Amino acid sequence: MRRGRMGRRGRASACPRSRTGQVIWLAAALLLLAIAVLALWLYETHGAPDGQSAETRQVPPIPPAGGEGLPPAVRNGQAVVQTAADTVAVVSTTAPTDADDGNIVYYRRRNDRMEIALSFDDGPHPTYTQEILSILAEYGVPATFFMVGVNVLYYPEAAEAVLAAGHEIGNHSYDHRRLTKLNEAGVRSQVSRCEEALASLGEYRPHLLRPPEGAMNATVRRVARAEGYRLILWDIDTRDWAHTPPDTITRNVLESVQAGDIILMHDYIGHDSPTPAALRRLIPALLERGYRFVTVSRLNDG
Repeated sequence: MRRGRMGRRGRASACPRSRTGQVIWLAAALLLLAIAVLALWLYETHGAPDGQSAETRQVPPIPPAGGEGLPPAVRNGQAVVQTAADTVAVVSTTAPTDADDGNIVYYRRRNDRMEIALSFDDGPHPTYTQEILSILAEYGVPATFFMVGVNVLYYPEAAEAVLAAGHEIGNHSYDHRRLTKLNEAGVRSQVSRCEEALASLGEYRPHLLRPPEGAMNATVRRVARAEGYRLILWDIDTRDWAHTPPDTITRNVLESVQAGDIILMHDYIGHDSPTPAALRRLIPALLERGYRFVTVSRLNDG
């Protein structure tokens, strides 16, 4: 009898262990589910691609002036073409051209005038944009800045400095979402909200649109055409966003450049940007080779 009671106690004592095992398995399953949900969210919002589906989240309205309610400033937009860190990326010749789908996409507009265009994405930035402006002024070189709307609202003084210096400004979306992940209303919102941010500088209305990551499809082309934009890609990606050393950037560009090229750089990539130092090497080297710097519009209007 005593042995039986012990047996019953033994069986009873096994129940908590069984429940504990069930709880552990349930917790593990919930953890895996949470990780999967987080991974999906990161893919939709920040991953490669870094855009966001219009079906999962509505684009919020433009925040009030002064920065209150602004999302984090955008930086380090991923490039369309990625290669080894020490290799310059040249846009594929299979990318859309102005002959595709009746659209207006420009890059590698060959000319015999030795003209090239510098372009800067993802700004403005309160430090690096001003440093780049100083270098451009030193050499008397014009450039085109493709600005992100939310960064314009964060740093209006930096955007105004670009405008005051006489450089060209293009639309780079409101907050750097991958436009091919959005429906037509989402694309229009990204374009128009960046326009509104730029209009706060004094009714400035850009006519160039560079989609984040250079990603485009029929919807992006249709919106660009309807809104009167030229879609602009690039020929040479300096990979400054990957913190490629300035000497490497300079060497690779000099090995690849041809008349009519649009060169892609960034004025907002976070700390320790190599872009200003690369510009100080690159601009005089290109001038010495006989190249003349113009804006993207001038290059394409040629």
